[in-house]
Amino acid sequence: MRGVQEDPGLAEVKAVLRKLQRLDPAADAGRDRANQSNPGSVAARGHPSSPPLRADISVFDRKHAAIAAAKPKTSSKRRIAPQLFGAGVLIGGVAILFAAGMIHLPKSLKTGTQTEDAGATAQLKESESKLLAEVRRILSEGDVILARSRLLRSEPERRAEVAFMLAQSHDPNYLQSLAKTNGLPDPAEAERWYKRWHELAAQSGLEMDSGRLQRIINAMH
Repeated sequence: MRGVQEDPGLAEVKAVLRKLQRLDPAADAGRDRANQSNPGSVAARGHPSSPPLRADISVFDRKHAAIAAAKPKTSSKRRIAPQLFGAGVLIGGVAILFAAGMIHLPKSLKTGTQTEDAGATAQLKESESKLLAEVRRILSEGDVILARSRLLRSEPERRAEVAFMLAQSHDPNYLQSLAKTNGLPDPAEAERWYKRWHELAAQSGLEMDSGRLQRIINAMH
């Protein structure tokens, strides 16, 4: 008896389904599990029609795995950025409040700073007193040139008493009061340093008599 002839369209559909099953990783995985659970199956015995087991994933799957691994890094950066921005805003706000006087340093820090400033000021005054005493001695001995040199190296532009003594070293009236001198008088230079002495003294808070300054200057001419 002749067998029933299969419809050509149905045969073609079955062939396509078999191809799709061979390309489907899920189908392969299901087939592998079935073969492992049933050692006597045709696939487990290595039937030629059984497709080889794949040991690695496809290129498409590897790309997705790389993207998945990179996502936590990106998300962590996005979490860190707002934290850094918030810290910057906080520091800036503290600086603004401190500048406005709404935040003050602890008293212990202020006390330490004030103590250091007071100590430095006292040391400077002591050094200046020693300098002026030494220069007076030099002037009394008649070495006006040496006295001027010492005074010019001691910042007379910023120190009132040094400027006053430098002016005296050029004042003809002062030089005449000395027993001897090796320097010549210079009224113009004396006037310049007397005026600088007056300015520095006034800046330091002393009440200066402008009439006295003018009398000193007039006496030299």
